[in-house]
Amino acid sequence: MVPIIPLELSQTLALRRAVLRGGDPDADVVVDTDRAPGCRHLGIVVDDEVVATLTAFPSSPPHHAQNPGAQQLRFMAVSPEHQGSGLGRALLLAMIDELWRAGATLIWANARDSALGFYQRLGFSVLAGSAFTSASTNLPHHVVELERSDG
Repeated sequence: MVPIIPLELSQTLALRRAVLRGGDPDADVVVDTDRAPGCRHLGIVVDDEVVATLTAFPSSPPHHAQNPGAQQLRFMAVSPEHQGSGLGRALLLAMIDELWRAGATLIWANARDSALGFYQRLGFSVLAGSAFTSASTNLPHHVVELERSDG
C-alpha cells in the first residue's frame, strides 16, 4: 500500500475541484475551516500526483450539543482512475485512527448519498432525518457519524 501523508491545503485543491466540483474552474474548494486550528489534510501521492485526499477539523454536528471531541470530515476525494482500488478506504481508516489518537470522540461528515454504503461499511451510521441537498453540488447528502467505542 502507498503511504498516507500529511498534505498542505494547496496540495488538495486540484483533486477537490476535479472530483468534487466536476472540474469547474470557478468552484470554491476552500473553506474557512481549512485553516482552522486543529485542521488536518491527509493524502496519497502516486508518481508525484495527489490521487486521494481527506480533510478533518474540529466541529460539532448540527444535531448535537457542542462537543469538543467532535471532528468533521470534508472533501474526501479519490481520482477517478484510482476509485475502487481501496485507496479511499485506506485514507479514511488512517484519518479515523489519527483522530482517535488525537482524542476525538465523534467523527462525522455530510456524505453524498452515492457514498453512504462506503461509510456504512466502515462503521458509520446514517442519521435518520438528516437528508439535505448540498448548495455547492446540488446533490443529495445525509449526515453520517462514527462514535468512539472504547471497549
